[in-house]
Amino acid sequence: MEELGVSYEIRPVSIFRPMTGEGNGDPANPHPDKRVPAVVHDGRLLAESVAIVLYLLDTFPQAELAPAPADARRGDYLTWIAWYVAELEPALFAGMAGELAGSPQKQRNYDAVLARQVHRCLLCGNASGEA
Repeated sequence: MEELGVSYEIRPVSIFRPMTGEGNGDPANPHPDKRVPAVVHDGRLLAESVAIVLYLLDTFPQAELAPAPADARRGDYLTWIAWYVAELEPALFAGMAGELAGSPQKQRNYDAVLARQVHRCLLCGNASGEA
């Protein structure tokens, strides 16, 4: 929100933490599933990271944090955002939860994510493959 140059208010809420089994959903949490994140802007509720990012970057184009809809780079931008939620995040959480050794599919997905990140870094001109 700071990068957008808009004011905001953070309202801490309690959530259930599936990795530990601790916590409870907070009735004050506006997220329909009582998770985070959730953003309310101009009376509109946005839940889920990608929806929030897309909405905010399109709503505040003056921040120039995303390509405009007619920009030729928009396809790559949308592809990377979709890849994050569909591939990167599940692989990251599987690795953090220690689920890779017990699941060949999760290990394959995790390895594919790492390979794509190294490939992306090489395309960006970093010969070491680092971001």
